[in-house]
Amino acid sequence: MSDRPLYCFAGGGTGGHLTPGLALAVEIQKDEPDSRILFVGSDRLLEKNLVAAAGYEHCVLPVESSESLARHPLRFAWRSWRSWREARRLLRERRPAAVIGLGGYASVPAVWAASRAGLRTLILEQNAVPGRATRILAGRTAAVCLAFEEAEAHLTRAARIELTGNPVRAEIAELARETASRDTASDQAAIPVLLILGGSQGAEGLNDAVCRVVSSAPGELEGWRIVHQTGSAQADQIASTYSERGIDHEVRPFFDDMAARYRRARVVVSRAGATTLAELACAGRPAILIPYPYAADRHQHANARVFARAGAALVVDHQASSQATAEVLAAAMARLARDREVRKRMSAATHRLARPDAARNVLAVLRSL
Repeated sequence: MSDRPLYCFAGGGTGGHLTPGLALAVEIQKDEPDSRILFVGSDRLLEKNLVAAAGYEHCVLPVESSESLARHPLRFAWRSWRSWREARRLLRERRPAAVIGLGGYASVPAVWAASRAGLRTLILEQNAVPGRATRILAGRTAAVCLAFEEAEAHLTRAARIELTGNPVRAEIAELARETASRDTASDQAAIPVLLILGGSQGAEGLNDAVCRVVSSAPGELEGWRIVHQTGSAQADQIASTYSERGIDHEVRPFFDDMAARYRRARVVVSRAGATTLAELACAGRPAILIPYPYAADRHQHANARVFARAGAALVVDHQASSQATAEVLAAAMARLARDREVRKRMSAATHRLARPDAARNVLAVLRSL
């Protein structure tokens, strides 16, 4: 066995859970260069690819989402037991210095096993409404680090709660430290940029609403350049819509240079995932948020409300029809496109929500355990 300390990150499955863990892993190795990092989670391709791209070791457990419990109760119970047993064996063999839960069903077996083994444990909770995994594990872990203080009301009082913010990548955190001149330059750019984040996996409802706005009210975006991350399924269709309407655009399934994209954006249209909101806050960009309507416990709506109450975002809920959603979105886009003072106020409000030192804050909690 190596004498170099090992830090185990449990969970993942989605970019929203993984990205904060990857940011914290970088901070740990910056503080402790000889440390090793291990991610333990699901076999989802996105998770495997993100961890591999970061150069970290990845171990798969036979976990299954709790959503399958009602449909396949025996299979869920069998896989849950196997996952816990394999996690227990892995932790006994590898003996990590700490186990950090990232949320989601894939985090439960390893954090639970670590807690029972007396290992140092910590949970990152990204959303304003904690996920089921966090609620289950909060009383068994040494600390829970929150991105939104609103989440505390949903957790057991037995848990140690720390408001740290949601860790983001170093290049994104740096946006919050740049001078206000960047904001001025962006808002005075000759060609204003509307950045639309449909998600790396695509967000069909959001993408469709934007396309309806472009088709029915293209004049609202006259003079604007649209930069749209669509996901792979709708990229060609959306690019064709913009071309047919004569709108200056750049469409890609996925952007891997988000810091640069945020710098050039004047307004952002996005879902209300916690990691995206943490990035928007660091970038200080006024946003139109369209929460995913089927998110567990409507946590994206709760996230969006925090930004709306702070004056940092306009919120567009999905309406009964796609056309109705598009009409509300068109009105919000028109308001921000025309009113520079509104954008300026919203940008300042968004900056105030930024926690660029979140990774360092979580590390301080970890060291204190």
